[in-house]
Amino acid sequence: MKTQRFLLTLAALCLPPAARLQAQGSLTPPGAPAPVMKTLTQLEPRTALTSATAPGDASSLFVITQPGNYYLTGNLTGVTGKNGISIKTSSVTVDLNGFLLKGVPGSLSGVLLDDGIQADGQIITVKNGCIAGWEAGGINDVFVPNPDAGRFCGESLRVLGNGLANSPPAAANNGGIQVISGDFTGCIVSHNAGAGISATVSRSVESCIVSNNNDTVPAPGMKVSGALVRYCITVGNGLEGISQANAAHECVSADNESGVTAYGMHHLVSYNNSMRSLFCGNIAVVSGCVALSNAATDRGLLGYDGCRIEDTIALGGALGAIELWADGHITGCLMGNSTSPGADPSNGLKTGINAIISDCSASGNELAGITAGSGSTVTLCHVSANGGGIYLAGSGSRVEGNKVRDNTGSGIFSVGGAGSDNIFNNLSAGNLSNYSPSSGAKFGPLQTPATGLSKWANF
Repeated sequence: MKTQRFLLTLAALCLPPAARLQAQGSLTPPGAPAPVMKTLTQLEPRTALTSATAPGDASSLFVITQPGNYYLTGNLTGVTGKNGISIKTSSVTVDLNGFLLKGVPGSLSGVLLDDGIQADGQIITVKNGCIAGWEAGGINDVFVPNPDAGRFCGESLRVLGNGLANSPPAAANNGGIQVISGDFTGCIVSHNAGAGISATVSRSVESCIVSNNNDTVPAPGMKVSGALVRYCITVGNGLEGISQANAAHECVSADNESGVTAYGMHHLVSYNNSMRSLFCGNIAVVSGCVALSNAATDRGLLGYDGCRIEDTIALGGALGAIELWADGHITGCLMGNSTSPGADPSNGLKTGINAIISDCSASGNELAGITAGSGSTVTLCHVSANGGGIYLAGSGSRVEGNKVRDNTGSGIFSVGGAGSDNIFNNLSAGNLSNYSPSSGAKFGPLQTPATGLSKWANF
């Protein structure tokens, strides 16, 4: 091995000097290094919003007529008689880039979604900035015949103090955001003269704060037909806090005229509203909600036919803490502190016909704890310290396994008289009269726990 290396080295040394020094290739670079990364424009093509890219017209400072992604480069101050930005095409995103669209006296809309933008499935997005002081409203949509055609998306907007003072909403859009079809995320909409957020068709409203939108006449916080509303706060609006939603989830609504109107409600807190706190229409579900300090002239929770209410607390309300119409189902609920008397003796819970009421507690109500319509079932409820206990309006109801104590009126009262309702296995004590009537063909024999032998006995 050593011999081979020696011979190779010797052979190399025997080569002519020119052969040993022959060049192995050029050392001169071929040119400047080429870029290997994409530019920001290539990654997200964007166009600065300027008079060159979106020239204005007689009614707007900027007019966008081409689809694209636009961004603001500075604050924009309005002009009397003009809109701020008018969008006249679909597939547009406007990033306000943290800047302010500032209206002046006599200015029109901050952002106007103008004719022709509602192509099928297209989206117009306005995001990341503040729109304030525009007399015709913050963001407005020109009416189109087909409200399902296109969609507006508002993201991370602050829409404040828009609308013309002392002008009725019918005379102008006059609110914060009013669009035909829209979804909203992370917006704060406050102190607008008309509605805070209004959408004829909506799919989703999430993480928004909508407050004090009643500076001209009473106006709703959110009026979002068909939306799923999640993680929102509505406070101090002149009409509903949340209205016409399909469902509301983990929201707070307070100090509005009324709280929340939706077909599904889950984990809501609604309080100090001047009318009802929760309203759920027909065939709705309410679960895990709290309605507190309710109106002196209305109910805490009102549901129409076929509603299911579960694990909900309702305290206060002159016409009852909870009222359900026909075929309601209520379980695991607490109703109390309804203290303003009215013509209707149902300050805790009132239901229409064919209700199912179970595992509920009613206490501290000025009139009846529970009033149930004909054909209802009342089981395993605790009814105490009310003006009356369980009040059976009609006939054909079944009342079983309830504890009814210390009510200042009757414990269990059947309007139909003896034989009209099935009453058995109840404990009623300390009331003005524990049972009325206290006998009948469908009334379990009245016994004491020590001597009771009948499986149908009332105590």
